[in-house]
Amino acid sequence: MSRRLIWTTLILLIFRVEAAEAQSFGGNKWSQKWYQLNIENAKVIYPEGLESNARRVLDIIDFIQKNHRATVGLQTDKISLVLNNRTNISNGYVGLAPFRSEFFTTPFQNSFALGSLPWLDLLTIHEYRHVLQYSNGRRGLSRFLSVVFGQSALAGALNITLPDWYFEGDAVMSESSLTPQGRGRIPYFLRGFKAYELEGTRFPYDKVRNGSFKDFIPDHYRFGYMISKYGSDEFGPDFWPGVLADAGSFKGLLYPFSKAIRRRTSLTTSSLYATTFDNYKNQWGDVETRTKRIENENLTTKEPSEYTNYRFPKRLDNGDLICIRSGFNETPAVYTVKNGKEKRLFSIGINTENYMDSGSNLITWSELRFHPTRGNIDYSVIMTYDLSKKVKSQITFGTRYFSPSVHPSGTKLVIANIDEMSHTNLRIISSRNGSIIKELKNDPGYFITYPKWNPDGSTIYFAARNDIGQMAVCSHDIETDEINALTEWSFNPIGVPDVSSSHVYYSQSSSDAEHIYRVDISSGQVEQITSRPYGVYFPNVENDDEILYSEYTSNGLRLKSQTIRPFETNGPEQLEKTIRYNGYGENILNKINPVETTPNRYGNLRNAINFHSWGVTADDTNAAILIESDNILNSVSLFGGYQYLFDDKRGIWTAGARLGFVYPYLEARYSLEDRSFINQEDGRVINYNEHTVRLGADFPINLSSGPYLRSFIPHYDIERILLRGPLINDIDFNSHEIGLAFINRRIRAHREIMSKFSQFVLVQFRNSLDDLEAKQINVESEMTFPGVFPNHVIRLELDYKRAPGVNDYRFSDRFDYSRGYESLVFKEREDDTTVDTDRAIRFGINYHLPLLYPEFGIGGIAYLKRIQANVFYDISRVTKNDRDFNRNSIGGELIFDTNFFNTVPIALGLRYAHGIDVDFNIFEFFIPFYRL
Repeated sequence: MSRRLIWTTLILLIFRVEAAEAQSFGGNKWSQKWYQLNIENAKVIYPEGLESNARRVLDIIDFIQKNHRATVGLQTDKISLVLNNRTNISNGYVGLAPFRSEFFTTPFQNSFALGSLPWLDLLTIHEYRHVLQYSNGRRGLSRFLSVVFGQSALAGALNITLPDWYFEGDAVMSESSLTPQGRGRIPYFLRGFKAYELEGTRFPYDKVRNGSFKDFIPDHYRFGYMISKYGSDEFGPDFWPGVLADAGSFKGLLYPFSKAIRRRTSLTTSSLYATTFDNYKNQWGDVETRTKRIENENLTTKEPSEYTNYRFPKRLDNGDLICIRSGFNETPAVYTVKNGKEKRLFSIGINTENYMDSGSNLITWSELRFHPTRGNIDYSVIMTYDLSKKVKSQITFGTRYFSPSVHPSGTKLVIANIDEMSHTNLRIISSRNGSIIKELKNDPGYFITYPKWNPDGSTIYFAARNDIGQMAVCSHDIETDEINALTEWSFNPIGVPDVSSSHVYYSQSSSDAEHIYRVDISSGQVEQITSRPYGVYFPNVENDDEILYSEYTSNGLRLKSQTIRPFETNGPEQLEKTIRYNGYGENILNKINPVETTPNRYGNLRNAINFHSWGVTADDTNAAILIESDNILNSVSLFGGYQYLFDDKRGIWTAGARLGFVYPYLEARYSLEDRSFINQEDGRVINYNEHTVRLGADFPINLSSGPYLRSFIPHYDIERILLRGPLINDIDFNSHEIGLAFINRRIRAHREIMSKFSQFVLVQFRNSLDDLEAKQINVESEMTFPGVFPNHVIRLELDYKRAPGVNDYRFSDRFDYSRGYESLVFKEREDDTTVDTDRAIRFGINYHLPLLYPEFGIGGIAYLKRIQANVFYDISRVTKNDRDFNRNSIGGELIFDTNFFNTVPIALGLRYAHGIDVDFNIFEFFIPFYRL
């Protein structure tokens, strides 16, 4: 693996937020104690203190294994599953290469997004469905590839033959048919497609499958659920298991998934999509014709031209509106709205949810912060912004605080505190420094979401989930520390509440959409306030006359106001009670029986070796054939294979190991490569073998905060290098490498080509430790700035290299020369195989911009989403053998953002370069590689 690829990989491993479905290498502390519970088909690995959670996960897996495999297939491969309770990100995944699963155990505050069921119950049912899918897809050719090339090949085969919407749609169907809720029952889940269908917009199958930079496309979970449910309802319980079996076997080598569907239905995949959506459109249309809707008014005067969301509207003391705005062209930021005109105040940083509360000239929200050296440990801290002083402050550190709410006085906040066991309670903290003023009890053990003060600050109201996943609006009296439910408990999720002197207003799912209701604090009477077709959220009421909220539309959430006139005096209609899928539909959560198994310790070193893949990898600098081993905790990595470097036109055999359970991360590596040089006396090319034994240490430090993903990585290597060849004297010497990488990358909006206001620097110094003269300095840097128009980017590059010509030995040349200049420019003879220079400096100016959004596919093989352009000017000066060369070039690039096989996003480039100092005009293909 090239050093550049190692550094890039290290940086990306730190930035787990942008790729939450990936386990962080070395993410856990060495001191962390791990235990395991084992049954025939699953192993749950968990940290100390989570045994009861691990047992619940294992019990659910065992029940599904015994009672619900037939709905997907009877094959089962044993899964190793890790519980991680030190991150505040609510997620889970099942991965191949290696085959393992990980659950992040902290529940999500937003009950509309993931439902209100006990988090680990929901996660287990959903993720174990993926285990069964992978097990039953491993047939025929897929099985053959997994045997010959390992799990990476199996992952590639299944991702090509089975669409992502099948995997996730089938899993959502599983959670919806085996529980009393599941996302399939919640209107929030399908609101995007519902809005498009009822407004007469339907995108082609390929566009829905691959996504879009032009239009908002609801994700593959939603799309897949709709098709999965319709397919099961229409074609029977054997339909999807049979499709999975045929597609995994590659029955019909080309397009096996589509052929499996057509074999059973006479429909193509596109036709099944159209038929499914026709069916849903009719259902939604029937409900809409029978439902009374209440009109409202816009609070903004200009309709955005692209998909944009406005959340958490609230009146300030001066009458202006405040809200969070985000969209295709911008990351979340707080805006004020005055007379319909919008003004940006500040950006919201990296967080688990775009949430905000305000009052008394104070705005508050939560953001994520990260452990500096361990990727599986993070924190949720409280931020404030003083509107009068225009000062942003972080007031808590190392906390797990969510959903802060401002006290009417502005002097304190109430927050939901979630500990590492996922227990919640309310804390009242100072809005100045975050110190704890009072900690409230939670004797019923509810999961608390979105606490809000009443106007006099004596009582806190919140949406609560009980131990079976039902929700109600509750009150917590601060003086008596008592909790009482104001509404009936139900499986209808509840969102963010707001409180007047007499009522609590809240959004709640009904059978058709999310509406706003209010409950009378004294009498408990519930009244419906809004009726809109696609859902309304985030109520804000200063008195009981007018209500502000965000309404979902096909172009995003919009700010609305409405006069309060209750038109219904009852609560929401219950969600669909039973969903049957592949012949089954029952609530298994109250039928789970405990499995008898004894816990044992689980160690990093005792389970370090786990060879899983042997295959091919590539990036813009190299291609490699590798064999890989990664342990389940992702703290020990072994690798070996052959690598070909495109720039140097040579190969390297390599083997090594990385340890991530210690800090710094340690690496040992051996390599054997073919090298050559020009004999200065007679001009002959001398070929030799270079053996290198390297021991290294990486010190990754995560400094991310606010809207920036930021890391700092010092590095140290010591090497033993041996040169052997028939025409050279044997040379043995020791060297070392000192390196430093820094990246400061702003989070990107959906349409942005790359991060703006971002920087990258890599410095590497290599030097002999013996009398032999060998020295090299490399510096690479990039920075980006906004261009003239939205989504345009100016990217500057400055690279420097020095390797004195008096060196007895030359390290590999890692310099990126001006584009278009081939290595021949720096060769002194036709048979010179080196491209080494003594010194080089390059300054590159790039202007990137989007050109077109073609959005068309070629037979399911490739789908072109966007065409970018880049105009560049490279200025270089190089020195070789005391001769100076100017090597400047100018040109342009077309970059094609493409999905291959509707799955793999790959950018492909076509470059034209014109040489200024050496006259040439060339066209070449390349794979773009940008760090920002």
